[in-house]
Amino acid sequence: MTDFLDSRSYAEVLNSVDVAVFNHKQQGALGNILALLYLKKKVYIRSETTHWKTLEDLGVALYDTNLILQGKADLLAPLEEMDAERNREVIRREFSEENCTRLWANLFDSVNL
Repeated sequence: MTDFLDSRSYAEVLNSVDVAVFNHKQQGALGNILALLYLKKKVYIRSETTHWKTLEDLGVALYDTNLILQGKADLLAPLEEMDAERNREVIRREFSEENCTRLWANLFDSVNL
């Protein structure tokens, strides 16, 4: 993709993929990763990243890009439906507007301004 897409068109692109691979070492692409997990897509990220640890701690089913590099990944194998449903529920719960509002409120309540 080289052209800017409106949010609806971009969401359609994300929804059209089956597998997403994010092999970067730095922190990034969390919005896309969360969207893809919510859309029940199979997501590969590096296990050394902070995203991996955070999402793993939440119980999200992820796949390690190192498996691809080692030739041990079956990119064509679909994400198990149980894992896909759990991923969607975790993303819905943890990243909902209500939960984010609660977390920010807790943060501000704990700071003496």
